[in-house]
Amino acid sequence: MSDEDDFDLDELINSHSGKSSPSDKSLEDYEDDSVESEEKHSSDVDIVDYDISEEIKFDEDINLDDLMPDEDSDFEVELEPSKPKQSGTIEAFADHVLRELEKRGLPPTPLNYEIYFQELLYKESEEFQERVFEILDREGKKRSDERKNEIEETLQHSLKLTQQLLLLTTKVHGNINIMKNIASKREDELNVKSSKDIVRLLKFDLGKLDNILGRQSESMKSIYGRAVESANTLYSHTIFDKNFDVYNRKYFLESLNNEIEKMEFFMHSSTILLLIPHRKLTVKHLTKKVAFAVLKTVSKILMEEFKRSDVVSYYGNSIFGVLLTHSTIKDSEDKIGRLTKALKHSALFIGGKEIELEVKIGLSDLSPNRKVENSLMKALDALKIANRSETKVYEVVK
Repeated sequence: MSDEDDFDLDELINSHSGKSSPSDKSLEDYEDDSVESEEKHSSDVDIVDYDISEEIKFDEDINLDDLMPDEDSDFEVELEPSKPKQSGTIEAFADHVLRELEKRGLPPTPLNYEIYFQELLYKESEEFQERVFEILDREGKKRSDERKNEIEETLQHSLKLTQQLLLLTTKVHGNINIMKNIASKREDELNVKSSKDIVRLLKFDLGKLDNILGRQSESMKSIYGRAVESANTLYSHTIFDKNFDVYNRKYFLESLNNEIEKMEFFMHSSTILLLIPHRKLTVKHLTKKVAFAVLKTVSKILMEEFKRSDVVSYYGNSIFGVLLTHSTIKDSEDKIGRLTKALKHSALFIGGKEIELEVKIGLSDLSPNRKVENSLMKALDALKIANRSETKVYEVVK
C-alpha cells in the first residue's frame, strides 16, 4: 500500500445503509494503559486511564482517493464567529423565539420552541447564555440528561460483565469435559491393578456422575444460548457508543430517518456532517493508543460545540457523524467555523509532546426528496474531497 493510501472509505460507503459497525462485535479484552494528557480547551478533556478496545480497527488503513490537491483552490475557513447580539431580558428573548417560529411558518410546539430556543441562544452574548443555562440547570433539565447518560453507561457496563460471564461459562464447560477425561484415565489405571470390586464401584459412581454432568452440560448449553440472545437484544437497544460517549451508528441512522419525516411536515432544513481526524493523526503515523486518544478528545469537543438538539455520533472507522437539525448549509458552515476555531485552540499533550488537532469534514443537506443513504453518500463524497486536499478543511456536496 502506498503512503498516499491513508484512508479507504469504500467499505464504509457500501455499508452505510445500516449494517453494524466493527465496534458492535462481542466483547474483547481491553488494555489497561493510561495516557497522560492535558488540553487547552474551555473545559478539560480527561483521557487518562481509558480502555482500548481491539474491536476498533485502528490498524486498518483508511484510504481516500489518491488524487492530488486542487492547486487552484483558495478555500479558507472563516474562524471568527459573528459578533454576539446585545442581550436583553429572558422574557424579551422568549418573545424573539416565538417571532422567529412565526416568521418561519412553524407551529410553536414544545419541540420546535426548544430547538429554536437553543439555536438562537447561541447567538446571544456569553453572559446571557450563562444566565439562561443557570435557570435550565435549576429546572433539572441538565440533571435529567445526565441521569439518562448514567443509565446508558450502566447498561453498557452490565453488558460487558454479562459477556465476560458468558466467556467464563464456556471455560467452565470445557473444564468439566477435561475432568471427565481424567476420571476415565484413572479408571483405566485401576483396571491394571486388578481391583475388580473397586473398579465396579467406581464405574457405578462414574456412571452416575456422567449422567449428572451430561444433563448439566445440556442445561448450560441451553442457558448459554438464551443468555447470548438476551445480551444481543440488549445491545441492539443501546444508543450510545461504548468508547466515545456519543450516540452510536444505529441511533444516528434512525435519527436521520426521523428527521426526514419532520422535514416533510414542517418544511425546514437540516444537514449531515461527517468528520474524521487529519490523516497524520491516524495509526499510520501514530500509535494505537495515541490515535484513540485523538478520537476521544475530538468526541468531547464535538459534544461541547454542538447544541443539544443536534445528534453527535460515532459512525465507524474513525468517522464521527453529526445531524445538524434546523440548519441550512450556510448555518452549518458557520458552525464548522466555530468548531475549527475550538479545535485550533485545543491541544493534546502525551508524553510531553503536543499534538495539534486537525480534522477533515464533509457536509451535505438532508433532503426529503431522496433516501437517507443517498444523502449520506453525498456527505461521504464531500469528506473524500476534503481529505485529499491540503488546504480545505471541509467540502460541501449537495
